[in-house]
Amino acid sequence: DTQTILSLFKTQVAKTPDNIAVIFRDKRITYRELDEITDRIAAGLHPTTNVIAIKVERSEWMTIGALSVLKAGCAYMPLDPSYPEERLNYMQQDGNSCMLLTEKELEELRNTDISEYRNVEIKPEDLFILLYTSGSTGVPKGVMLEHRNLVAFCHWYHRYYDLHAGDKVAAYASFGFDANMMDMYPALTCGAAVCIISEDMRLNLPELGRYFDQEGVTHSFMTTQIGFQFATNVECHSLRHLSVGGEALAALTPPSNYKMHNGYGPTECTIFTTTYCLNGYEQHIPIGKPLDNLQLFVMDTNGRRVPLGAIGELWVSGPQVGRGYLNLPERTAEAFVEWNGRRCYRTGDIVRYLPDGNIQFVGRRDGQVKIRGFRIELKEVETVIRQFPGIKDATVQAFDYPNGGKFIAAYVVSDEKIDVQALNAFIRETKPPYMVPAATMQIDAIPLNQNQKVNRKALPAPKIQADDHAYVAPVNETEKMFADIFASVLSLEKVGATDNFFDLGGTSLMVTRVIIEAEKGGQHIAYADLFSHPTPRMLAEMLTGRDTALENEVPDTVITDFDYEPINALLQKNTLDTFLNGQMVNDKMVNGLGHVLLTGATGFLGIHVLKELIDSDAETITCLVRGKDQHDAERRVRNLLFYYFSRRFDDLFGKRLFVVNGDVTNDFSHLLSDISIQTVFNCAANVKHFSKGTDIEDVNVGGAQRCVDFCLTTGARLIHVSTTSTGGIWIGNDTSAPVLTERNIYFGQYLGNQYMHSKFLADRLILDAVAHKGLKAKIMRVGNLAARSYDGEFQVNFSTNSYMGRIKIFNMLGCCPYEQYDSPTEFSPINETARAIVLLATTPDDCTVFHPYNTHTRLLGDVLNELKKIGTEIHFVESEAFSVLVQQAATDPKKAALLTTMLAYQDMGDGKPTHIVERDNTYTSQVLLRLGFRWTEPDSNYVGRMLTAISQLGFFEV
Repeated sequence: DTQTILSLFKTQVAKTPDNIAVIFRDKRITYRELDEITDRIAAGLHPTTNVIAIKVERSEWMTIGALSVLKAGCAYMPLDPSYPEERLNYMQQDGNSCMLLTEKELEELRNTDISEYRNVEIKPEDLFILLYTSGSTGVPKGVMLEHRNLVAFCHWYHRYYDLHAGDKVAAYASFGFDANMMDMYPALTCGAAVCIISEDMRLNLPELGRYFDQEGVTHSFMTTQIGFQFATNVECHSLRHLSVGGEALAALTPPSNYKMHNGYGPTECTIFTTTYCLNGYEQHIPIGKPLDNLQLFVMDTNGRRVPLGAIGELWVSGPQVGRGYLNLPERTAEAFVEWNGRRCYRTGDIVRYLPDGNIQFVGRRDGQVKIRGFRIELKEVETVIRQFPGIKDATVQAFDYPNGGKFIAAYVVSDEKIDVQALNAFIRETKPPYMVPAATMQIDAIPLNQNQKVNRKALPAPKIQADDHAYVAPVNETEKMFADIFASVLSLEKVGATDNFFDLGGTSLMVTRVIIEAEKGGQHIAYADLFSHPTPRMLAEMLTGRDTALENEVPDTVITDFDYEPINALLQKNTLDTFLNGQMVNDKMVNGLGHVLLTGATGFLGIHVLKELIDSDAETITCLVRGKDQHDAERRVRNLLFYYFSRRFDDLFGKRLFVVNGDVTNDFSHLLSDISIQTVFNCAANVKHFSKGTDIEDVNVGGAQRCVDFCLTTGARLIHVSTTSTGGIWIGNDTSAPVLTERNIYFGQYLGNQYMHSKFLADRLILDAVAHKGLKAKIMRVGNLAARSYDGEFQVNFSTNSYMGRIKIFNMLGCCPYEQYDSPTEFSPINETARAIVLLATTPDDCTVFHPYNTHTRLLGDVLNELKKIGTEIHFVESEAFSVLVQQAATDPKKAALLTTMLAYQDMGDGKPTHIVERDNTYTSQVLLRLGFRWTEPDSNYVGRMLTAISQLGFFEV
């Protein structure tokens, strides 16, 4: 077929000019409009044979820009804005691009006069696209594909995937990835619609599945790892075909309601070369059979075909084989060869034919590997490493993670100690993040074999850490035990006594395995112990001195060494009389909201507070949101509004609703210097309970301090969202435990993790500023944030909810201890919590602390019985039997990871009895009643709907 992509586009799509061609967010462009826009832009480009670079964010301009350039008779070079500037500059220079188009330039060109414009004649052999892939010489190489290459691919796609006008194809792949052409051109050449997936939705798989069903997306491609997660965790009803590619596909049972395809193909052969449709579970998934117009040959090193079943290099022949590499004639001659009258591309991939005609991928012939779906030449990474000051020699190798996937490790030789962090930063200046080695080892010399090539087997095993100190041998049995446990859990050869578990690559999920292994060795440690004592030596010393420490009760002086009297006096004003006497003046509320600043708007609570503010009498609302840039920050807010409330509120942005790109942990006052703010709602929080670093404190304490400083400077009121978990844990007899009310803050409770500790300190610094500096502020201690009351919608990242994590454990084990049956469970619907916070923000200044959580509770046993609706029967057992099942589950790494939420709070009192501090919100409830607010009772329908919803998203799968 000698037709070009553009002639095919015009002859077939012109029949359906009113069909939707491109969808992005709430924009819909018909084929008629797309044709007019691209005609105008093409007229302003002037016909040339040059390459035009296009650098745009993920938007409708990806499609508009590419088609416009092609109509002008040019080829285009897609530039991914996330790549380093130096790499992008090299691509433009090497590609000799005559022009750089951004969204701004494209927008200006769309107004070009087209009275003199004539369609350019485009031949099948004309250049279509210039794509840069990793190069073994240390620099990227430009792959040239022609119009006929794409036409051949589109013809196959239409037939294989049964794509027709009216279908919708998701544009998921990055603009600079060859799969992006698969997302766009097959659809645009048959009258289907291209649905461009926004950047902030691509990795949010529940939201992506919801979007597919809402929009009616029928076809999608995803990189292998993402596609695997989508297919195994997200239910989608609109899809007919899901294709994955980029890496080896792990074994899975494919979805039953749509077809899943494993694709393979080098960029040089135009996207896919083979595909395989999964029919059921397969341990080793082949890459399939060739596309319609391709012939594949498995060759030995002498260029001869090998027998069926033998391994060899894959050669590809057919109309999808590209032109070659730009400015690299020798590389082109090596890779693109003539064989038996056919022009073939030598892929460098080692494969074998299976008896059924499918092809099995075995490995690479050279140094190329796939990392996160991107093809990497190890030599390219090695070349940039050699440019780092002080490095005399280097090699880069690929390894398998113990839990699947690949990583690259760098081995460097230098006369001086290499700063690994500085080296990684140096690499990031010119290379994408996926090219930064996960491990860097400094060695005396690169080992070579007899042929003077790198002897990979002689290289030391890579250690995924910043190796900045020498190995220190354990000096006693306890240190050795923990060193061995660390090594086993982290799949390392050995660990020293002073090696930090988290620096070695340990995660919070792995802590559970350390606890279990320590129990087997006769040593009992709590979950928090590993965060405060992260080396074998520190753990051993902790165990040795634990008895003495318990006897002497070493206090937390940060908490205890503080004068709480002024704050306690302030809190005594939190009474109903204070509210009644100060709420109304001349029949008007004392505190209106005025101009509002909201932090944490992209969180589950924050986005619902934003919706309540939109519905309130707030004059204007400014959201402080962290983004890559201003556009990205605003986009995050828009998408979350659409996700949770099914509308984008475009009529408010720029008029009553504003977004400022900023970070609450930094001074943001200069970003708001021209805005008069009356009320600040601080919903920003890091909800992790443990961390090896200071990220929890940076947000929860540092962010609160920034808000206090801003309010003291501007005179604004602060509404700070806290948590009732600041009541902490009571160690000792429960009969002596105080109750957390709106009139107390510290009464000797144990704040046993970083989250509790940080939220307590934030509350204290705010109340201290009220007592001593005249700050006007209110603290909202919220409870268990749960699904919305009216539709059961739960937070996108429901897997991080600690309460639901405990429900998941009971579901996994199929049982729960009898003594927990009667435990009261509180669910505070997120929409009602947000409304309560906004209402309470208007109360008198002397009302400083509230507890806006649901006054209705359900028994835990009744909640667990609702799991019957998802097919699980929970049995109640004695605590001893339950403990046995927990210990058995802990031997399974996957199940042990789930036990983290339970083990993290066990034995926080180091053997002493502990109790969750009771809480009371009678005062807050009475105030809310007078403000016309009632909590919804979490009945069986509410709980069942919530559990069913998250079950359908794969939450309970192990």
